[in-house]
Amino acid sequence: MGLAVSKSVGKAVTRNKVKRRFRQLARAKEDLLPPCCDLVIRAKPGAAEAPFHDLDQQMDRLFRDLARRVHTGSVVSGNPGGHEEPEAESGEAGAA
Repeated sequence: MGLAVSKSVGKAVTRNKVKRRFRQLARAKEDLLPPCCDLVIRAKPGAAEAPFHDLDQQMDRLFRDLARRVHTGSVVSGNPGGHEEPEAESGEAGAA
């Protein structure tokens, strides 16, 4: 799993806090994905202020959606077929 937390999220202390929260959430949900799955999570600027519970709900929805897509074959490695990536709804502050 990779994390992308840009400077638009905040200063170093804030970015590190967001990374820690995302790592904790991803560890708790990684069993939803097959072992062959590589994942990159990008934090939006609002992730720094988002309540942990909201991030947890968003990550749960995203991991379940991704797992469903992997199991049905609608996600291809590298996304070459133009399949859309799972993304948080507009206005949400968490992961995309």
